[in-house]
Amino acid sequence: MALSSRIRNTVGAYMPQGWFASPHHFNEPQFQYQPVQDNHVRILTIQPGPRPAPIRCSFRTVALAASGGDDIGGGFTALSYCWGPRKEPKTIIVDSGQLHIQPTAYDLLVAVRNDTEPRDVWIDSVCIDQRNDAEKGAQVMLMGQIYTSAARVLVWLGGGTPDSDYAMESIHRYSAGDFTTARFARGMLGILDRPWFQRTWIIQEFVLNRNAPLISCGFAPPVCWDCLMGSYREAFPFSQGSEGVKPGQMPASVRALDLDKWRVYQRTLTMLNSLRRGIQKHAPDPAHYDLAYLLYATRPFLATDARDKIYGVLAMAHKDTRAHPLIRPDYTKSVEQVFRDATVYLLKEAQATPEWSETLRLPDGTAPERSQTEEAQSTAFYSVIALRRQAVAGNNSPMENHAPGRPSWVPDFSASHDGFPGLPWLYGNGQLTDFPSHRREDVNLTPDGRGLMVRGLILDRVQDVVQGPFAPTNDQSLPIHAYPQIAFLALFSLPFYLVTLGRALPPWNAPQIRRYRAMLLEEAETLLGVMALADRTRPATATEPGPLWKTLLLSLANNAEFQDDEQCQAMFSAHLAMSKDFVDTQRPNAWWIARPRLVAYLNHISSNSMAKNIRLAFCAGRSFFTGRSGTYYGIGEGDIRPGDVVALLFPDANRPFILRRGAREHYEMVGCAYIPESARVQAVEEANAAGLFSSITIL
Repeated sequence: MALSSRIRNTVGAYMPQGWFASPHHFNEPQFQYQPVQDNHVRILTIQPGPRPAPIRCSFRTVALAASGGDDIGGGFTALSYCWGPRKEPKTIIVDSGQLHIQPTAYDLLVAVRNDTEPRDVWIDSVCIDQRNDAEKGAQVMLMGQIYTSAARVLVWLGGGTPDSDYAMESIHRYSAGDFTTARFARGMLGILDRPWFQRTWIIQEFVLNRNAPLISCGFAPPVCWDCLMGSYREAFPFSQGSEGVKPGQMPASVRALDLDKWRVYQRTLTMLNSLRRGIQKHAPDPAHYDLAYLLYATRPFLATDARDKIYGVLAMAHKDTRAHPLIRPDYTKSVEQVFRDATVYLLKEAQATPEWSETLRLPDGTAPERSQTEEAQSTAFYSVIALRRQAVAGNNSPMENHAPGRPSWVPDFSASHDGFPGLPWLYGNGQLTDFPSHRREDVNLTPDGRGLMVRGLILDRVQDVVQGPFAPTNDQSLPIHAYPQIAFLALFSLPFYLVTLGRALPPWNAPQIRRYRAMLLEEAETLLGVMALADRTRPATATEPGPLWKTLLLSLANNAEFQDDEQCQAMFSAHLAMSKDFVDTQRPNAWWIARPRLVAYLNHISSNSMAKNIRLAFCAGRSFFTGRSGTYYGIGEGDIRPGDVVALLFPDANRPFILRRGAREHYEMVGCAYIPESARVQAVEEANAAGLFSSITIL
C-alpha cells in the first residue's frame, strides 16, 4: 500500500467526517430523481466502507401500507438531524450518478455507514427531491408513517467536542460517578445546546416511533434516549422540581453553570418527553392532537421554511386535520397563504377530537385538559389569538407582529420566543377554562378572503393603560440558587465576601443580581401603578367589578386556595404594602438598606401565594386598562393604547378582545382581554335585550 494511502486510512479515523471526500474526483453523470408513486417512499441503501471512502449508495422504492406499516424486509433506520445553514455541497454517488448534498447530511451518512454491511436509512434531504414542490408536499404527508414504521430513529446532533464525547461515553457506560462531575455537566449542557433541540421538524421525528430514539454525537457510541435522560436527572437533580431543593443538595460543579440557559433546555425536554408519552399512549394510531394545541405547544421551536411551523407538526395531529385541503402540505403556497389557511381552518373547520391526552405539557409546564364534549372552534380561536400575542411577547417589545399586508387576525406562526407563561384565563391551573363554543355561522370571511367577519358587541373604549413588564416572571424566572446567594449578600459586606466566599457567590453589582433586582423593582412599580389606576375606577350604577386581586389573578382566582375572599384580600394588602416598602427602599438608598429589603421581598414573593400567582398572571407584557365609562377594568394582551376598542366577540362565548379602529368601520386585532365576569354578564344581557350584537369586520 502506498504511503499516502496508509496516511489517509490512519489519519482519516480521527479527522472530521468527509475530510478526504472531495466532490471533484467523480466521473459519473448527475443523478436524476425519478417520480415516486403515491404512498411510496425512497429508501437509501448505504454501501459499506471505511470513513475516508466516498459515499456510495442506491435507492429502492417501497410502498407504505395504509395501516402505517411497510413492506421493507428487515426495516430501516429513520434519521433525524438539523439541516443547518446552506454551505458548499458535497457529493455522493447514488445509482451511478452524482448527487450533491449539504455537508451536514454528508457527515451524517458517513457517521451511520457500516464498515462491512449495507445499511438502509431514510433521510429527508436525500430521499425527497427537494427541487420538486409537489413531491415535497406529498412526502411530508407520509412522514408520520415513515417515522412510525421505521425499525429505529437515530438522532444525529453533529460533530463532537471533548466535553460532549466525555458525556456520551459516560452515558454509554452509564458511569453514575461521572454524572456529578463538572466536565459531565458542561458536556451535557453542550449537548442540549445543539440546534437539533430547537427545530420544529425534530418533534414528530422524535415522538412517533415506538422505540426510544438513539442519540449520536461526534465519534462517541450512540446512546438510548432513556439513558441520556437518566444521566441528565442525575446531573441536574433539581430538574425534577425546584420545590425544596437547596444549593447544598446540588453538585458543586452545577452551581457555577448558567442556569438561565438550563431553564430553556428543561422546558424543551419536558415538552418532548410529554408529547412522546402522549403519542405512545395512543399507539398504534398515535396522531390525535388538536392542531391548535400543537401550534401553541411548539411555538418556541424554529423552522428554516416558515411554512414548516404548520406542516412540521401535522404528523401528530388528528387524521381528519391532516387530510383537510386547507392544511394539506402544499409548498406552492406562499407563507402568508399557508398561515391564513391554517387560521381559517382553526376558526371554521376544526373539530373536537375524542381523545385529549392529559400528558401534553406546554413549554411553561402547564398541562391543558379539556372536556370531550367541548367544541373545538372556540378553543382554536383563543389559541390562535394567544399565538399572535405570544409572538409579540417573544420580541420583548410591544410592537405589531404581523407582516405588512398580513391580516391582523392571522398569527405569525414562525415567531419564536423563550417560553413565556401561557394565558392563565385559557390554561388556568393547568386546565383549559370551560366556556361555550361559538357557532360557525358567526365567523365568515370577506369576499377577498382577507377580512374576518364575526358577530360581536362593541363594549367600550380604553381610557388608561398600565403596561406590564416584558419579562418571563413566572416562579422559575429566578434560578433556584439565586435566593440564598442574595441572602448571603445581604448579610456580608463586599470585603468579607472577597475574603471568605471567593467566587462561590456573585457580588452585589454582578449582572445577574442587577437583572433580578431591576426585574422585581419594575414588577412592584407596575403593581402600584395598577392600584392607583383601579382606585379611580369606581362605578356609580354598574355592577361592581369585584376585588382587584381577582382581576389580577385572572382565572387563577378559581383555584381552591383563593376561595376565602377575606383571607385573599389580606394577602393582597400585605403584597401591596411589601411592594411599596420595596420600591421606597431601593431608590436611592445605600446598599446596606436596599440589600436587606431585596432579600425580604424575595422571601415574601416566595411564600405569599397571592404574590406568586399575580406574577404568573400579569406578566410578559400584559397591560392593565380601564374603560372610558369608568365601570370596569381588565387585563389585555398586545400593544393596548388609549382609544382602542373593547369588544365581546362570538355570541354564546362572549369573550373580550381589544380591537383598533381603522378606516371604513373596519378594525385591527390587538389581542385577547380579560374583564370581570360581572361586567360581561351585564353587558351581554343589555345587548341581547336591545339586539345590539352585529357583524364586526377585522382586517
